[in-house]
Amino acid sequence: MEHVNISFMLGHWGKRSRPNDRGVSSNGYVEAYENLKLMADVAIAIEEKTNKAIRVQLLCDGNYSERAQRSNQIGSKLFIAWHLNYTPGGNYTLVIYDHRNSSNVGFARELATAIGKVLNIPANVWSSWDPSKQKPRRGFNNIKHVNAPAFILETCFIDNPVHMKRLKQNYDSLVDAIANTIINYINP
Repeated sequence: MEHVNISFMLGHWGKRSRPNDRGVSSNGYVEAYENLKLMADVAIAIEEKTNKAIRVQLLCDGNYSERAQRSNQIGSKLFIAWHLNYTPGGNYTLVIYDHRNSSNVGFARELATAIGKVLNIPANVWSSWDPSKQKPRRGFNNIKHVNAPAFILETCFIDNPVHMKRLKQNYDSLVDAIANTIINYINP
């Protein structure tokens, strides 16, 4: 049976420059651990729902360019870098698409909308290009070496206790919403 490869990159894990970087810790949550669980559960859901017609490569080790290279080597058709946002007072989900391929904005909107609906928070979509600074946004290094359509997913705000409570209370629905949106993108 032929299958399609996609890649999920865990943010804040395994970078040689900062090997103990686990991202933001807030309200008893650690970004890398929360993302690893969500990322892995979405991967399992995708593989189960598609009978492994879509296979998910979890990229956790190495720097960003090494992870991108692994994604490119297996011919991934989609690449998502997973993070949780951290900004006092933040209240939205965010999907950032690679500004070099604006045709991906539709999937970014669908993914942000699906997450926002489950968590009952506004959905935002940004280009990786910051027009006010006339340069790529912080975080673009996560995706700049990837050949596949690439996105940065900021599921919600780790420092917002309401967000994290909703994430935990609606966890299975969130996993399903993300998995179904990805499956529909790969198999329209």
